[in-house]
Amino acid sequence: MEAPQILTEGLRVLLSWEPHPYQVPPIKFSQNQVNLCTEFSESIKSVDSINISGVTPPEPYDIYEFVQNLGIDTKFDLVVVSISGMKRNLPYNVKNFDCPCVAIVTDTHHGYTSPLGELLTYLSLEEYDYICFPYCRQHMHWFYACGLNNLGWLPLLTMTTFPHHFLQERDDKVIFVCGSPIFHPYRHGIIKLLESFQDFEVCTLDRIKASQVYVKSLISLNCSLNGDLNLRNLEIISAGGFLLTDQISPQSGFNKLLEPGKDCDTYSSKEELVQKTSYYLNNPEVAIRIAKNAYAKFYNLLHPNYRINELYRWIVEGDAQSQFLADFDSRFEISKEFAELLETRVTIYEQVQELHRLQDSISILVEGDCEIIFAIDLVDLCRAKVFVCSQDERKIKTAEQAGVLNQISFTDNIDAVWDVYIFKSINPKVRSRFNIVLDESNQLVYSSLRGFSSLNRLQLKINDNETILISYFHDESAKYVIKEIFDNHCYQVLPFLGDINTIVDIGANVGFATAYFRSCYTKAKIYCFEPDPIAFLLLNDNCRVLGNCVAYPIGLYSDDVTKTIYLGESSVHSSIHQSSLASNAHTIDLKKADSFLLEHGITSIDIMKIDTEGCEIEILRRVMIHNFSIRVIYLEFHSEEDRRLIDQILSPNYLLWSASIIYGHRGSLCYLRRDLVPKIPGIESLQG
Repeated sequence: MEAPQILTEGLRVLLSWEPHPYQVPPIKFSQNQVNLCTEFSESIKSVDSINISGVTPPEPYDIYEFVQNLGIDTKFDLVVVSISGMKRNLPYNVKNFDCPCVAIVTDTHHGYTSPLGELLTYLSLEEYDYICFPYCRQHMHWFYACGLNNLGWLPLLTMTTFPHHFLQERDDKVIFVCGSPIFHPYRHGIIKLLESFQDFEVCTLDRIKASQVYVKSLISLNCSLNGDLNLRNLEIISAGGFLLTDQISPQSGFNKLLEPGKDCDTYSSKEELVQKTSYYLNNPEVAIRIAKNAYAKFYNLLHPNYRINELYRWIVEGDAQSQFLADFDSRFEISKEFAELLETRVTIYEQVQELHRLQDSISILVEGDCEIIFAIDLVDLCRAKVFVCSQDERKIKTAEQAGVLNQISFTDNIDAVWDVYIFKSINPKVRSRFNIVLDESNQLVYSSLRGFSSLNRLQLKINDNETILISYFHDESAKYVIKEIFDNHCYQVLPFLGDINTIVDIGANVGFATAYFRSCYTKAKIYCFEPDPIAFLLLNDNCRVLGNCVAYPIGLYSDDVTKTIYLGESSVHSSIHQSSLASNAHTIDLKKADSFLLEHGITSIDIMKIDTEGCEIEILRRVMIHNFSIRVIYLEFHSEEDRRLIDQILSPNYLLWSASIIYGHRGSLCYLRRDLVPKIPGIESLQG
């Protein structure tokens, strides 16, 4: 089937492109097109027959001046700029070009540092004539509430097609073409789940090779990153593949493009994915019939050239009445009614959205005295269940007007442990893992999820061929810990120990020490313990990336007890002891150290690290009751008395091998089992 002709062919176009051009090739509007790409493109002169004229800086830049300095004529018929929550392309002075200017807003469903809020600010300052959204229709209401107009939904406008003839005969296999699942915990879980299928394959391919695989495979799997309408949906059907993808929210617009059961199929849980995969493997004729229907629909309606032509008519002819362009989320007007709460709403949404990326599912309870808009905002997170405590006529009417009444559950039964609890009182009525506190005016006072809007990545080299990224909260305390562990080597490697097979990290926080141990001991099994629910989320994700690590959301202690943990401004300060650095109370479970280790088959330990902000003595006493044959123990101490007690407990069998003391009352210690002390002249008497 042939692609429709594009109407922009005769225009002189300037395109400023943010994505890596090999991952998402620049849109080809015209043969007479100037392409600017970001620093990704430093060594790339062209891609898919598109020449790259300049490489833009990662910081904000004057685009008019930049084009002038390249010696390029600044007279254009159309200027198009792609921007995203990653904020790698934020040009200014776009209006200096005497022509229509279009912003294409791509990834706002991740980005780690205010992916929505900062773009709202940017677009409020830069006067684009048109703003369109190819991936995240569910986020358009934020921009409308901010006062921006001329918004349009152009689904998957950025797609590049690689046509194939439809194949009736194909391999009975399930193919999942995806990038690294490092940033995709849910996707990673799906891969692990389907590995038991004999005919399941996971691979990373460029888009041309991927299209060849889709048309030859019975089932082509997709999974959104975070409830977004991603390119793979149409890439699969355009090649003639059968699409099996995750069910995302009505606000995403997915069901306006593709009808499950007719053009594709969807799964709403891992269990349903397994069931449907088995069904289509046993009924290949059904999958092929659906794929053929979707293939025809793509060329008749969904080809990206149709979206380019809709953009052209919108700009040149003022026609915004296409099938998709003005098909807005029903929350638009309600969102604007609550514009005075926009900053608080966006902040909460960004934090919960990032939590949603990290977990298979989340439960959210909005207290009855909070505005219903906080629930309405969150319904587009496809694996979230949103509850409102108690109902009244006004709330029901507002939810109906927003078109989300069937996505919100009103409940009086709040006797559960919620993932997220949004409330006003300083005394929460329910147990929750993460609290978001509002004042009487519904403005944000406190959120235990606040760190999720400012995540950073630490690049860690495991070996010559492997580099991984570790997530952490961006604050000064984290910088200090990174320096101590990776630069100052506070967990000194003892090369004479030989093979290290088992490591226990007690008080693992987000996993800095775990990551360091992994880089030093690539084959070791690492067990991590962290009771702080905020730190544990990142720890669990980092353990998945590091591999051969197990993370437990508990603390080890002298007894099986429930304690109050005091959460600090930084997660590294959280402790069961209240202090000026840790004052926000949260209930956690602690387990008797020796019993828990033995129950989980951890009987022999090579390295144990204990950093628990003041609980080291209690843990150490329990651990020493049983003979775990621990070879090296790394500990933190927080008073001179603790240091003396630690030495008293360990000195019969362990030698203080090295230490770093800070002002006498704080420091780190390394104890080596005496029978392992090397034969060094002068220390013979210290050996076991």
